[in-house]
Amino acid sequence: MSKSQPALLFLSIILLSLTVQIQTPHLQRRFNPPRASFSQSVSSPDIRLDLTTPQEVGECIPSTFSITVKNVGNGTVQDLNVTNEMPEGFRYQDGSGRVNGTPVDPSILGRNLTWNLGDLPVNSSYVIEFNLTAGCSAKTGAIDRAFAEYSNGTHTFYKKEESPGIKVLHPVLVVYKEPVVVPAHKGDQVSWVVRVRNEGFSLARNVTILDNLGNGLSLDAIDPPQNGTFPNGTLYWTNITLDVGDEFRIELNVTVV
Repeated sequence: MSKSQPALLFLSIILLSLTVQIQTPHLQRRFNPPRASFSQSVSSPDIRLDLTTPQEVGECIPSTFSITVKNVGNGTVQDLNVTNEMPEGFRYQDGSGRVNGTPVDPSILGRNLTWNLGDLPVNSSYVIEFNLTAGCSAKTGAIDRAFAEYSNGTHTFYKKEESPGIKVLHPVLVVYKEPVVVPAHKGDQVSWVVRVRNEGFSLARNVTILDNLGNGLSLDAIDPPQNGTFPNGTLYWTNITLDVGDEFRIELNVTVV
């Protein structure tokens, strides 16, 4: 081997070293390691509140109302309270409250009925059913309202629903007396019929009928018999129920004295 060969080999090693030193920083600048990705699931309960009411109700007739609460969020609903604000002139039927089919009466304050339900897991529901009865002061267009209050453990949230106007049907009682006038003399026997007819739009309950014979008449027969007689001679019939179109008929026979 000539003396120039070791020099050439040494020069090649130096050039290779320089090439590596130049290329390595270039490769480091182009290398971008993937960034770490993190996600965090936040508990966020939410509810859907549905109120179902009848379109029309009859006076003195219990009607079923219902409230459905469903957890549509991604966390447990806590401290859930559901309140129904009854329409004016309505009253709660004792013992009619049910939660998912189990009898549960609400706490009552004024027109508010409240059920304290506690926790509600995700995708779970409470169905509250109860009966309300319209009184004689209830008016057509009555509004029923439902409220829900709940928590996620830190904050309190509220939901509200209200019904369309509810039509309230009332009975209308009409009294007929036939004949209206009976010509008679002392000693004559006369008779007449009293009819009480429900010509309204709802059932009539606890109807009481009064008939005062007046002076100069002695009662001979009556059908059906009265439930009682007041000291002044007024006859009365009580606890009568008349559906729409029904009537209560009384036939009386008297003697003029």
